[in-house]
Amino acid sequence: MNPTRRILLVLSLAAAAVCLGAGPAAASYHLAPPKAGVWKFGSAGDGGMSLTKGRGAKKGKLFVSGIHTLTQNYVGCPDDPQKIEVLGRFQLKLVPLTSYPGYAAWGVGKKAPKGDEIDKGVAPISARVKVDGKLVSGGQVKLEFSAVEANTFGSLWIEFPGSDQTCVTPIESAKHG
Repeated sequence: MNPTRRILLVLSLAAAAVCLGAGPAAASYHLAPPKAGVWKFGSAGDGGMSLTKGRGAKKGKLFVSGIHTLTQNYVGCPDDPQKIEVLGRFQLKLVPLTSYPGYAAWGVGKKAPKGDEIDKGVAPISARVKVDGKLVSGGQVKLEFSAVEANTFGSLWIEFPGSDQTCVTPIESAKHG
């Protein structure tokens, strides 16, 4: 095959791949994992979490633990702020973002079902949650860091059944250190 035809063939295949969604936009994109250490929520010191590096067989992995904050004044939540703790340790992993094909965010959760615009890609997973020192059933958590800005917190949602409906406590900001 002559060089001109070879170049045309390669360009045609590349154009077809882009049209079929296999081009640069569909390539997997993710950042390095966030920094290990303490992350504090909000500006008033209303909670935080720890990211720790794994050891031994878990070396090279990051784990989230010590998630704690206060309930917020949303429907289904207690009237007065109460302490919420998410018990256990969760491995931080790359979660594909359903609403942004080809992108993944570091977080805790699972890939949201297609068409779930609320979760934007990360759906909550079951977790043991304590509210005001008492273990509640039906607790869930989801956490994600930014898919496009390194070491930038995305969001944290802690959910548990309230008196008449689910209490959702979203955290929209956190800083390392």
